[in-house]
Amino acid sequence: MKPSFHRKLDLRGLHCPQPVLNCRAALAGLPVGEVLYVMATEQGVEREIRSLVLRHAHVLEAQWEAEGLRHFLIRKTEPGLLAPRWMLYLLGDEAITLGYLQA
Repeated sequence: MKPSFHRKLDLRGLHCPQPVLNCRAALAGLPVGEVLYVMATEQGVEREIRSLVLRHAHVLEAQWEAEGLRHFLIRKTEPGLLAPRWMLYLLGDEAITLGYLQA
């Protein structure tokens, strides 16, 4: 199955914190409702991207790993929908399963 997306971001070979910084910049330039497809090789990128998605209330539509590559499909939401910091501490990674959180 080929993923459906509007923009592709290849972060292969980049090391922390560069992948998440590039992902954040790409999402900032994407119109609301569009999907960013991210590919990365950095081991810690999963946690960083999940945190970015949660913090900015975007939607992590899919995530998978294949042949040493980590893949993410992120749908951009309305700007300003930041999850409250207390919710990030309370729910941590479990909040990702909710899709996104609105402040």
